Amino acid sequence: MKTYNRVRHAYNAFFTEFKIPFLVAEADSGDIGGDLSHEYHFITPNGEDNIISCISCGFVTNEEMMRDSLDGTERGKESDKSKLESDDRQDRKCQSWIGISKDCTLMVEAVFPTEISVSNGSGTGFRSTELDPYAIKSLFPDLDLGIEHPIKTFIDFWGSARGANAKSAKEAPRLPSLVQVFDYRISEVYIAKHTTAIENTYSLSDFFSDAGLAQNTSDASPDLIRIGEQDPCPKCQKGALKIQKAVELGHTFYLGNRYSKPLEATITPNHGADLVHDNRENTASPSTLKTETSNKPYRIPLQMGCHGIGVSRIIAALADALSDPKGLNWPRVVAPFETVIIATENNKHAALQIYDALVGKNTITTTTTTTNQESEAVIDTILDDREKSLAWKLKDADLIGYPVVIVLGKKFEAQAGKCEVVVRRLGIREMVALEDVREVVGGYLAKL
Repeated sequence: MKTYNRVRHAYNAFFTEFKIPFLVAEADSGDIGGDLSHEYHFITPNGEDNIISCISCGFVTNEEMMRDSLDGTERGKESDKSKLESDDRQDRKCQSWIGISKDCTLMVEAVFPTEISVSNGSGTGFRSTELDPYAIKSLFPDLDLGIEHPIKTFIDFWGSARGANAKSAKEAPRLPSLVQVFDYRISEVYIAKHTTAIENTYSLSDFFSDAGLAQNTSDASPDLIRIGEQDPCPKCQKGALKIQKAVELGHTFYLGNRYSKPLEATITPNHGADLVHDNRENTASPSTLKTETSNKPYRIPLQMGCHGIGVSRIIAALADALSDPKGLNWPRVVAPFETVIIATENNKHAALQIYDALVGKNTITTTTTTTNQESEAVIDTILDDREKSLAWKLKDADLIGYPVVIVLGKKFEAQAGKCEVVVRRLGIREMVALEDVREVVGGYLAKL
């Protein structure tokens, strides 16, 4: 765990360098195994993941792990259920979702309320609902959520199958199954009325009248509703949840002995050659291990972890999050250069002086002062000396996305040798004396 925590600390330091908001979320280890993992996300409206956080206690998780956090909690069960039971128009208070498996042998109808009550530290109210895809997939792993027209696909498949079997006189195929699952908030009265509704609505009974339809009502009473903004935090119970779109850029996994134990990848601890295996759990601390006269050394499984960062995804995410209509807007740590100097033909000499001051030791001479500037750290700078117009170079600099642009144009000549420092990401345009350029540029770069 010490190594895992050190890796997490390194990841936090790495993503902090980009100077844009990121979230660290508890995550499901999935097929890779282990019981602890964390995802690292950049917040962006174009992200494919939903990251859920509490504005009060700092709880952060992804949408998939949120199901585990909700286990044992009920989001307004009593008030929602009594509300449904007391309303004669219950069909208007519930909605259904229909999905099928890829092989069309399973159809699932999920029924849940159209709105639920929400109580948090800010008060109580009602909100509209939608189905939680992770909840339904956990109940029915074979469902294909990507099928856009499940009823039509289901009927077309079984219509073709029935016709093919009739022509070939083969034995009838295995019957498909219809399973209805109801959110725990749905009343028993509504469930009793709705049990055959799907067959009548879509004429499924008539379609399968010759073979019948294997129908079962699920015994489970799950929470089928997707988590929403302002829902109460499952950790502190007081704060309101916030949902943000984000893109995953890194993942750390603590695998423990998930792989090392079955593969018998073990080591002999270096805390004593006389320690031997005494058939206890490998989590026992060295101080509790017995010493024996046996020559068999004590061995423990390796503790494993795996960690990854999506380098190409980071570049794409940064470009997506920080670009504007003018062009890219790179953070300092990934920009091709930290600063670009653009000058007219008449101001080339001053531009060279500024360049030398930013990249190393140089003496800047103005009409009134001579300043000796020696950099503690080089500012990565490029001087655009291409034979293009000033306007063309400025547009190109915006397109490329340099963090800082230094301009020596007409304003430089009109304001007694002051250059213009432009930081588009911070919305700054400032006239700066030559002797102050390095200090000012360094200050802005520290924020980028």
